[in-house]
Amino acid sequence: MIRAGLSMTSIFWSDDRRMARGRLGALMCAEAPVVAVVFLYCAAAVVVQSLLGIEGQAALFLYNRSFFMVVLACAIVFFLSHAVYAMAVVRPPRLARWIFEDLRNTYLTRERLLPGLLLLAITTPFISSFTFFKTQIPSFSPFAWDETFADWDRWLHGGVDPWELLQPVLGWPQATTAVNAVYHAWFFVLFAVVFWQAFSVADRRLRARFFLSFYLSWILIGTLAATVFSSAGPVYYQRLSGEDGGFGALFAYLREASRSSPVWALEVQERLWAGYEARSLGKGAGISAMPSMHVAMAVLFALLARAGTRWLYVPFVLFAVAILIGSVHLGWHYAIDGYVAAVMVLAIWAVSGRLVARVGRASDRRAPVPNVSTFISEDQELGAQKIYQQAGDGTGGHGQDRPGAEQVVAQDQS
Repeated sequence: MIRAGLSMTSIFWSDDRRMARGRLGALMCAEAPVVAVVFLYCAAAVVVQSLLGIEGQAALFLYNRSFFMVVLACAIVFFLSHAVYAMAVVRPPRLARWIFEDLRNTYLTRERLLPGLLLLAITTPFISSFTFFKTQIPSFSPFAWDETFADWDRWLHGGVDPWELLQPVLGWPQATTAVNAVYHAWFFVLFAVVFWQAFSVADRRLRARFFLSFYLSWILIGTLAATVFSSAGPVYYQRLSGEDGGFGALFAYLREASRSSPVWALEVQERLWAGYEARSLGKGAGISAMPSMHVAMAVLFALLARAGTRWLYVPFVLFAVAILIGSVHLGWHYAIDGYVAAVMVLAIWAVSGRLVARVGRASDRRAPVPNVSTFISEDQELGAQKIYQQAGDGTGGHGQDRPGAEQVVAQDQS
């Protein structure tokens, strides 16, 4: 009976390995649409660069060093947070051993690391390609929609520029600095959410849906729509048209406010304009207003939270509203830029959900069927251990060398 149980052990272990490979394969399969979208977009960037005769620019690895440093910083923050959690909450008797075991068994698994590293690896060339396309928007489609969007903004808001509606509440330097701080925090939130989702295994289809929506948003909203509706935004309205378009008072206030409280947006706006005039490609280069990618990403974060981590939903909704307000108050965008971006990302989220569900069903059909033995209940396991221990007491006390699940099957077979 013991020999039969031992022989069954190898079957169980083999089945476990097969199931692990199946789960890993399903995880990687779920990312297939994401990888395909990124590959096609990056390939298009290379082809367009070649057709335009641009050499030494638009490399797919423009952000390599910067992105590596961001990922490294996120990893350090995670490991430190994990250690603090272990010391403050868990308080195990053997702290170092518990941390090591928890990291190895929960966080540093193949199912978590391989898809996560793949998603991070394709993000670097993707962002580089996006920057290339964004800097080329004026070449493909010169800024021609600013006057139209400014008029639509006034029409939508009762004949008043949206920034004027915000002035009674935000028209003092400290409030502007706070708004600017939240607006710039968007970059940190963006990287934090990407890092979180890349290594999340709580819901692989939700993760695939997020990344597919994430990349499609940058392509459809930030590249295609931005090219079709090419506009520079209120901040550059006067420089492009020679008229202030009703925004002269806004920037007069921002410059005045910056004398008593920081308004970092003004410096960034000047730097982007200098890059536009030089037609240079650098990190974060390019000018585009419609639609607003800041608002699009903030809305996407709220959709992600609603579908998964519900307690983050309200904070992300408030964050999206703050980004929309900040984009108008700081002169980056017309309000309609944010409205259009929100509608577009909602549509992308819906379509991505259907596509990921379809791919997931196909993956499930190809997944290996688990051995019936893997469904032994916990009560059966405990009972099997008792039986085997009793048998072990009569054979030198070796009954505890192995778990009892295998002996249930062996005993039935004997």
